[in-house]
Amino acid sequence: MYRTQIQSFWTLGVIGVLTVLSGLAGALPCAAVAQEVAKGRVENVKVHGRSLDGNLSGEPTDRNVSIYLPPSYGRERSRRYNVVVLLHGYLRTNSYWLGTGSQGFPSVDLPRAMDRDVAGGKSREIILVMPDGDSKYDGSVYSSSVTSGDWEGFIAEDLVSYIDDH
Repeated sequence: MYRTQIQSFWTLGVIGVLTVLSGLAGALPCAAVAQEVAKGRVENVKVHGRSLDGNLSGEPTDRNVSIYLPPSYGRERSRRYNVVVLLHGYLRTNSYWLGTGSQGFPSVDLPRAMDRDVAGGKSREIILVMPDGDSKYDGSVYSSSVTSGDWEGFIAEDLVSYIDDH
């Protein structure tokens, strides 16, 4: 599926990601795209979180993850891409990054913004990985907990391993 080796692994909160990707002007859903651009694709997969096994609150250990693959990905299978892991904030899900709304909050359409900015030469092609950290408590805070599971381990070990293997 996705052939990549992670050269740099960053986990960023909402503010950090919006700062790093500040060149993606118009990422909000209301922005109009003036020209037709090559489109990447988003794949939605389930990633088993071995680090989440045995959590006391019964959170599912197979987690939804959305992965944005850039336009050239399908034809340049041996190319290496940088990977950015985007962690949504509390009270949100991974759909926050996809422009589809997130539990009544405005969302950001990063796939469309990436497509436009890559086509315009403002950004290099990268892979965006967006795990769903929602829980019974409206968020995992990506911490290690016997109650809700080892979310830190899920992100840093299970998810990175999955991306490296695919």
